[in-house]
Amino acid sequence: MIQPRRWKKDVQLKNLQKRLEVYGGLVVILKSCREKAKRQRKEGQKETHLMENPYDYKKLARIFERYGYLLSDDVSKLWLDFMTADTYFAVYNSLKKGSGLLSHDFSVLEKSAEAEYEKLKVQYHSLTGITLQERGERL
Repeated sequence: MIQPRRWKKDVQLKNLQKRLEVYGGLVVILKSCREKAKRQRKEGQKETHLMENPYDYKKLARIFERYGYLLSDDVSKLWLDFMTADTYFAVYNSLKKGSGLLSHDFSVLEKSAEAEYEKLKVQYHSLTGITLQERGERL
């Protein structure tokens, strides 16, 4: 017997799990870039995040290029704004050298991604009854 409600719930759950994985990865990378900027902070520096290229940039680009369909329009737009603002090709030049550091203020992107991630965790809990724990939190 076909069970359309169960099938629909399974599809929703699989999509939600994919989105949680993508947002979780995005949040971790952005937090890592923020911590790198704190360690390397120069006086008067406005940028809140520091990317080690090519590693961090490629991780972020992969998320937005490969899994962009799982991200909200707001989060995707913030990435596109970053790419559009790079009028002097800082990303390209950093990648061309083989390695480099690139500073940028990703705080709005990080806050948006974290907010979306929290909403997804709430949806997951309401759908499955399972509460996802943050890494480092005690069970």
